[in-house]
Amino acid sequence: MFNLFGRTKRSQKNRRPNPNTPKIAKRQLFLESLEDRRLLAADLSIVAFHVDGGAAISAASFGGTVLNEGQVVTVDLQVDHGTNSIFGEALTEPVVATLAVSRLSGLPGLVSSDTVVDAPPAGSDPAISWNAGTGALTIATGFNDTSSLLGAFQFTTVDDTVIEGVEQFQLNFSVDAANTISAPTSFNYDIQDDDVATIS
Repeated sequence: MFNLFGRTKRSQKNRRPNPNTPKIAKRQLFLESLEDRRLLAADLSIVAFHVDGGAAISAASFGGTVLNEGQVVTVDLQVDHGTNSIFGEALTEPVVATLAVSRLSGLPGLVSSDTVVDAPPAGSDPAISWNAGTGALTIATGFNDTSSLLGAFQFTTVDDTVIEGVEQFQLNFSVDAANTISAPTSFNYDIQDDDVATIS
């Protein structure tokens, strides 16, 4: 039979397999798993701080805030499932966020003697649990994400009687490996000492 198109059929035996096929398949599987994880993950953002229940101080403005001894600070958190800025969606994976406090300057001493991380108001929600030992907040699967989870964290600057001068501390927020947290995640603040020496 004449081949009008100038082409000849190649048998299955003569066809050469693409040597990159296994690599391409693996890469596609890898990318798909990354995409699946991204869709399941939540992204957290520190939204605002409230001192003694007062007006919100934005995260961008809180750094360098001077606190007095005995003040209570709550922290609002944005929880965005799927990183799509669509709120009201149920989490498909739990989220574990942690707050740690470190001393930057001031008289040597235990950090816990000047700043105490407390059980947060948000812990009253049955979908949220608090671990006082680790400073970790766990938000359970099924919780509806929100642009502002009020009182997700809380800490108190202890009102002691020790003359310490001004001390500077840093808040450090983190999240478990399955989720992400947007910058900024560290915030500095000062504690103004209200104790004075007395001469007897």
